[in-house]
Amino acid sequence: MALTVRKNMPALAFGVETAFNQFVRSYVDLNTTYSHYDISSTPGGNYTAPTSTALSVANTGTADLAAVIVMAEAARRVLLVHFADAVAHKISDAVNIALITVATVPTATDQGTANTLLNALSTAFTAHEALTTVHSHADSTNAITAVTATTLANSKLLAADIRVQTNAHILLAWPSPSIYLVNG
Repeated sequence: MALTVRKNMPALAFGVETAFNQFVRSYVDLNTTYSHYDISSTPGGNYTAPTSTALSVANTGTADLAAVIVMAEAARRVLLVHFADAVAHKISDAVNIALITVATVPTATDQGTANTLLNALSTAFTAHEALTTVHSHADSTNAITAVTATTLANSKLLAADIRVQTNAHILLAWPSPSIYLVNG
């Protein structure tokens, strides 16, 4: 079915965006290889050379509690953006966003609060990846397998597992960027 578009640049831009994104969504819906319609990313470049950099949780290491806290908070920031990404998903994942906000789980400052944050991130991530109301297909590949954080040793393992699984989950997407029009 053809889209009827006026012969001017704004209308053409909206028409191209709509047609391309509908194609991507249709393809992904038919192909169980992907969970996402797009890779959650940070835009860059300019209007003549737009770029997109995939979101990822940086490997800050887990040598000590301070490093675990840095990685846990980085994972929270990435997951909040990813869960809210309505271009990558059918709809944003408001339920799991609510589980990991600072209002729900305060900033990690010690072993106890780090454990609380890591366990909340694990719970929210596990619930998120299974949602077919949010994803085209559930992600059964990138499961967190580390045990619940109760000690520094457990929290080191869980922080590393959350980082690896989050980064892989975000990339479980159609490889070409979608088109997202912004004003300006």
